[in-house]
Amino acid sequence: MPRKKSSTFDREWRNRPAKPVPASTFSSDFMNNVSRLLNSHQYADVTIMIGTVPIPAHRFVLCSQSRYFEDALEGKFVEGSSKTLTCPTNMEQSYMRVLQYLYTGAYDNTSSNLITCEDSSELSRDLSVYTLADQFALDTLKKVAINKFRCKLDLLWHNDEIFECIEEVYANTPNNKNGMRSAIISIVKDDFEELDKREEFQSLLKKGGDLALELIRALAYEDDI
Repeated sequence: MPRKKSSTFDREWRNRPAKPVPASTFSSDFMNNVSRLLNSHQYADVTIMIGTVPIPAHRFVLCSQSRYFEDALEGKFVEGSSKTLTCPTNMEQSYMRVLQYLYTGAYDNTSSNLITCEDSSELSRDLSVYTLADQFALDTLKKVAINKFRCKLDLLWHNDEIFECIEEVYANTPNNKNGMRSAIISIVKDDFEELDKREEFQSLLKKGGDLALELIRALAYEDDI
């Protein structure tokens, strides 16, 4: 049987002169192309249920950056066979921020208009992202969330939300030198005189626990936090 001739397009494509692409340009172009796939059905092979809204996603984006997603989607689990993930309750907007980071390398704190779920308070948004990043083994995202949280604390430490935020941090994060707790202790230490005038802050200290212990150490020994 005679061999089928290649189409004109195929021949022209194979014979086209190769154009060298600088590594920086390739990396930038690749990231731009990936970012355009955020919330796009094009090439999507995963569905993430965020509230009642199905969000299209892509295994190569999720699994290449997170062992959590790799194990969930490639392992012998329900998620692997159904290719469907479910967002934890009350973390919907934060999950959208995690996806934004995975596709673009950054995230912002504006609420997504793709879902109608209520958002966290301004001070708690980076904390929620940190919590999910810890669950998904996204160490770089954890660092990004901590840095954003520190900057926000500097601006909003006098806000009434600070006290609820402190409780959330100590209820949901581990004690480590460069984590969310150290950011709290740093701002409390610097502004202790003003915060100590507030009944809400005094109430937190009266509960004792890790907050009181870590603050005493920071004030007494001038820990490098």
